[in-house]
Amino acid sequence: DFFWRLETGEIKRGMIFMPPQHGKSEYVSGGVVQWKLGQDPTIRCALASYAARISKKWGRRARDFFQNHGKELFGLELDPSRRAADYWGFDGHQGGMVTCGVGGSLTGEPVDFGVIDDPFKDAEQAKSASQREKVWDWYNTVWLTRLSARAKVLIINTRWHPDDLCGRLLALDEEGQGEGWEVLNLAA
Repeated sequence: DFFWRLETGEIKRGMIFMPPQHGKSEYVSGGVVQWKLGQDPTIRCALASYAARISKKWGRRARDFFQNHGKELFGLELDPSRRAADYWGFDGHQGGMVTCGVGGSLTGEPVDFGVIDDPFKDAEQAKSASQREKVWDWYNTVWLTRLSARAKVLIINTRWHPDDLCGRLLALDEEGQGEGWEVLNLAA
């Protein structure tokens, strides 16, 4: 139901909470992203994680999926001029994927579907007030400024601290100043 409502646009902002090593990245960054891009190759997707190398890994997997199966499954081929693991697109369509680390740049890249996959590396990082502030600043000054009018956002992570990125966003919702986040909490 959650993913169908995200697909149909009923959910524009979604969060998925799961413990570490329970497949959240594999399912979303390794599956949902490819499905959405295959269904609509005009979507400009951004994927961010706590480290650029992690998000680039998922970008590479998505790109390789489309290189190997895109034509037969969706009638899509990669654009020969945009094939890097962290920046690729479809031939004849504006859509594709860009990846970055949380704290990195998305300059010039409008985002229609954005995934933030684990903005904190671990509990130690999430418990650091300065690290939480860096993630919050990046979200507000980089991430939000790149979202298109039709953008949908999905944050998947383990909740390590009540004042993490999701905690702050949900607190704004409670105050009536937020973006209207829908939460799927899958406990261990």
